Amino acid sequence: MSHDAIKDSLRFGRPKVGGVDLVAALQYAAVAPIVYLAELYLLMGPLGLELSRLGAMWGVIAAVFVIHGSRSATLKLAIFRMLGTVFGIAIMLVYLAFFPFHVIGLAVCLFVGALLCRGLGRNDLVIVTLITIAVIMVDAGNPTYQAPWVNPALRFGDTLIGAASGFLIVAITSLVVRTEAPEDANR
Repeated sequence: MSHDAIKDSLRFGRPKVGGVDLVAALQYAAVAPIVYLAELYLLMGPLGLELSRLGAMWGVIAAVFVIHGSRSATLKLAIFRMLGTVFGIAIMLVYLAFFPFHVIGLAVCLFVGALLCRGLGRNDLVIVTLITIAVIMVDAGNPTYQAPWVNPALRFGDTLIGAASGFLIVAITSLVVRTEAPEDANR
């Protein structure tokens, strides 16, 4: 990386906060309780499970990841997030059906995930897929971990709830205020 590239990476724009920034900040803040309550009443309650902190965190991360100015941009990111999550979950379901958590297994699954995404021409999904693999695999090392399919299934539910909640927040706020913004407004 050149000296100029480093300087550009560390450069900030002129400080300013406008209406679009306020709406984005409110969307991020509003999504956390929505995800938490959705996790509690839609996912954990019906399954008779206690709300896990990992599940709530994973759902909030999914929601924050997809919130992006407009409904169309948010929907695109929600689909993107779900697709990367599905790739990671598929790899983890296969791995965990045969092997328990192991750090070498984590490395192998990350390798397979990166290769799968790149092989399908979806380099843009590598990071989401690998983060999904890492979260599921590390949690699989938890001593309370039970059946191999439980954690991937719960993380899928968490992601679905988070992505849907993020889209819902953007859809609602776009009915009240104009939330169309440049593509990088919330990034």
